[in-house]
Amino acid sequence: MAPETSPFHTGILLIAHAPLASALKTCALHVFPECEPLIQAYDVTPETSLESGLTHGLKLARRLHTNQILVLTDIVGATPFNIGKRLMDTLAHTQGFSKAIRLVCGTNVPMLMRALTYRHEQLEKLTDLVVTGGARGIIHVSPQLP
Repeated sequence: MAPETSPFHTGILLIAHAPLASALKTCALHVFPECEPLIQAYDVTPETSLESGLTHGLKLARRLHTNQILVLTDIVGATPFNIGKRLMDTLAHTQGFSKAIRLVCGTNVPMLMRALTYRHEQLEKLTDLVVTGGARGIIHVSPQLP
């Protein structure tokens, strides 16, 4: 098994309104092309039901050959978040599923880059780093006045 697909790295499952998940994955792979096996993207369309979303999310989560999964969604309370939450709860209570799984909402590019930069960390520490990096990536810049 290649180092990037080893169980010592975190798999990232992006679940967001179409086409954001795929766009975020493309952006991440521009910087971290070696991480392709660690990222799955799920673009949720307006027609996606919670049940079909869960089924597809389970399939994508199982494609990540790692021992921990970080699910990143866009908007709390929206369908992608609800799919991610149901996915996390389902997998956490599935016998035989040995991966640790966490969900973070409000995904942005700095958050995703931090997740990939620190993908070797334990999931709890990684989750903290991701949330901190996402928040620090939001900066209000005022115009410079003469």
